[in-house]
Amino acid sequence: LARFNWKDTDLTGGGEPAHLVRSVKKLGNLIQVGFGEAGTEIISQNLQHGTLFTMLPGRNVQAVFAFCDIRNFTTATETLRQDVMLFVNQVAAIIHRTASECGGMPNKNIGDAFLTIWRLGTVEARKESVSDLENLGSRKCAEESLTFAIRCTERVEVDASLR
Repeated sequence: LARFNWKDTDLTGGGEPAHLVRSVKKLGNLIQVGFGEAGTEIISQNLQHGTLFTMLPGRNVQAVFAFCDIRNFTTATETLRQDVMLFVNQVAAIIHRTASECGGMPNKNIGDAFLTIWRLGTVEARKESVSDLENLGSRKCAEESLTFAIRCTERVEVDASLR
């Protein structure tokens, strides 16, 4: 779904094909959010085979992981009651947007906890040796993840809707 060129598709019409394309796009976005990058890749590989193959071999991934959680979440839940999901969604929007801006990918949300990743394999190819590339990739991912942590903290602290 991520590889489909949605820009060439006319979604302005009210006809059934346009509605179907919009629905498929929404479904693809939900799959990406729900299953994260790794899950989306697994589903994509299965769709390419045309049948569900649950025993696809896994692969190792080197990455920097950032784990965030909402402090005093129990107190927030007791205080906000039915509005707690609005609060969590506002925090999630900040975390997801900031991770994307900093070169990371939101991977998983579980209640008050958020996991984001920076894959080392996504560093653009340069002409240095393999070990230099690995070092550059590690450093870049580390810098981006630290920038993410600082920006998230700042944005949560100044966001008026979270007060």
